[in-house]
Amino acid sequence: MRAIAILSSNPPHNGRGGRVSGTRLDAAAFCALIFVLPLAAQTPSVRIVNETNPSSTEFQVGDAYRIEVVGAPNQAISIRSMRAGRIDWGSPVAWTNAAGRWSTSGRFENKDFGDWNQVWTIGGKLAATPIRFYVKAPCLPNNGDAFYFQSGINIVVTCVTAGLDRTFATPSNDTTAQTPDQYHQEILSHFITVGGGEGVALSSAEGGLGDHTADLIDKVVGANALTGAETRNVLTLMKGAFEKPESIAPDARRPWKSLAFLRALEERTDDQGVKTQIEETIAHLQTR
Repeated sequence: MRAIAILSSNPPHNGRGGRVSGTRLDAAAFCALIFVLPLAAQTPSVRIVNETNPSSTEFQVGDAYRIEVVGAPNQAISIRSMRAGRIDWGSPVAWTNAAGRWSTSGRFENKDFGDWNQVWTIGGKLAATPIRFYVKAPCLPNNGDAFYFQSGINIVVTCVTAGLDRTFATPSNDTTAQTPDQYHQEILSHFITVGGGEGVALSSAEGGLGDHTADLIDKVVGANALTGAETRNVLTLMKGAFEKPESIAPDARRPWKSLAFLRALEERTDDQGVKTQIEETIAHLQTR
């Protein structure tokens, strides 16, 4: 940012009809320089650009794209993707450079057809806004022979594209091949992102998970940051894990791991209201 943008363009009067020589910072602008700009600099951002059609905010299979990330220097980048009703809590994929930047380019393929919803985390902080976009089929205009089929969230399109008949389909949401661990992680993801975990106590064959609940949540979330609402959903699950101590497995009745997990969670949020709720949950578990 150029300094001229926050300087007073007209020197003030000296009280005797003249003007004070030189230029000085306006008080409000000075405060903005000190407080607002550092805060903005700490908020990571991410954007996706259509390099095939730079003026377009839409995408289709075959388009080249570029993703640009801005955040703090030398920080891990992770992506939480939501497609076809499933959540992929990705592990770190890259790091910002010494200037706090990272970028990558690619081209959308057939398998990318459909709706995309991504939440990016840079250095343990959520990017300012999620990325939401739809990759369309590159059907030729006035394609009267196009076939479109939708069943629930699954979509199939067959049409003529640049002289070829091609079929595009969104990813299947078939859960028949899931392992028990994958199934439990999917349920836990729902409780974290949507809610509904009130009164829920996760359990295994040995009994209630108790302190092991923190391990399971940490395994699912990984390096990804949570929104305020998602953090509150996690706090609900943590409280529920210890509500019936008599049913908890013997080695999971003391909340040692849970307290460490909650303190780490507190460090990753800047929301004072959420911090207070985490501290209240810590105090609650310490009495169990």
